[in-house]
Amino acid sequence: MVSLVRPDCPVSASLDELEIGSDNVDLPRPGVTDVLPMAKSISAEDYRLRNGFEALRRQLLDERFADRLDRSLSYWALAADRRLPLALLDYSVRELLHMPFERLSATAGVGRKKLGSLIMLLQRVTDDTVPLPPVEVMLAAAAGNDAIPAAAPPVVAADFDPALVSETMWEQWCESVKRHDLKRERLGRLAPSLLDLPTVIWNTPLSEYVSRSLREIRKRRTHGEKRVRVVLELFSSIHRLLASVGTHHRLSIRLMPRFISPVEDWLSELAQRDTLPDEQEIRQSLALPLLNQIAIDGGPIVQKLAEGRLGIESSPQSVRLQARKLNVTRARVYQLLETCSKIMDVRWPEGRVALSYYSERFHLSGMEPRALQLFDLIRDLFYPFRPSILYPPVELATDESASDSTGEVDAAIQDVAAHVEAE
Repeated sequence: MVSLVRPDCPVSASLDELEIGSDNVDLPRPGVTDVLPMAKSISAEDYRLRNGFEALRRQLLDERFADRLDRSLSYWALAADRRLPLALLDYSVRELLHMPFERLSATAGVGRKKLGSLIMLLQRVTDDTVPLPPVEVMLAAAAGNDAIPAAAPPVVAADFDPALVSETMWEQWCESVKRHDLKRERLGRLAPSLLDLPTVIWNTPLSEYVSRSLREIRKRRTHGEKRVRVVLELFSSIHRLLASVGTHHRLSIRLMPRFISPVEDWLSELAQRDTLPDEQEIRQSLALPLLNQIAIDGGPIVQKLAEGRLGIESSPQSVRLQARKLNVTRARVYQLLETCSKIMDVRWPEGRVALSYYSERFHLSGMEPRALQLFDLIRDLFYPFRPSILYPPVELATDESASDSTGEVDAAIQDVAAHVEAE
């Protein structure tokens, strides 16, 4: 018995069941329930994506790319990239290559445009040189590439988006830190503002981060979104500053807050001259630069307390008077003023030795009393120390017309000493 099968019908019929030559051949037809499911239509774009993925899979599985396959896909993303397959960025290249294309295309949130971005990122894995992101153009300028601008546009802090930082960019930033031997520098010394930096990492060295990948930093339990942002922004600032700076076998670069250089230049000038500074010079060259930095790192309240303590706009104020004006306890005022010394310990730790040296010199040189008092108040505020029996507090004539007498200043010094002894 011969059976005939129609291509569009899954049911077979024998010759005995058919009336050969009849015009009324009754072939079995599939019913509604017998219709085969139709395959999903595949467009030319789908074929192109599939073929591109398969070609890159064969290429990347070659041994010469083996050292790149364990990096996450996000490593190859740049800040200017758009329509990235976010659901796939955390997978390693090796994991993606072992996934069927059907599974990738069926991933939620991954359509044809994002599959195209996936193929673009995989193509970068095969390249020996990774394209530079826009904010890194200075690096190319240093290499002498005339096709790229010689300077990168400044990045405003409000515009900084840590989500756009790729592993490639992070490695370049870390390389700038290592190339200029800045690993021992502390985050708090180089941060734009300590107000944005958690206190617990003020003294954390840069070496804590240069040995970690961006993915590892983001996954640390102690590093939330805010902390990761300030760390990345700091490294980005360092890189933009040093990317086009080469190295020299006899010269090196020292990074420091901007206020330090003019203050140290002034102190160096004092060491080379015979005359002593007066009160006005100490205020302009030492007190005001430090107070301006306190405004940046401590905020306006701490700055106002420090100005009142030093007597910048009036006679020096005691802690007791400041507490009364603010309607807070003296302990709270001490706590706020202590912020000044914490800021200087991380911003300008060398200042403790420098001011200690000039304090001894000024006391032994018969300096004008008011100038000496201001210098001592600056040192006590920013670099507090136990009162020395060698140099008792300077006695000044009391101005009874002033609302805050200089006698209160002496009482404030005793308050500070008592506070230090209590601690």
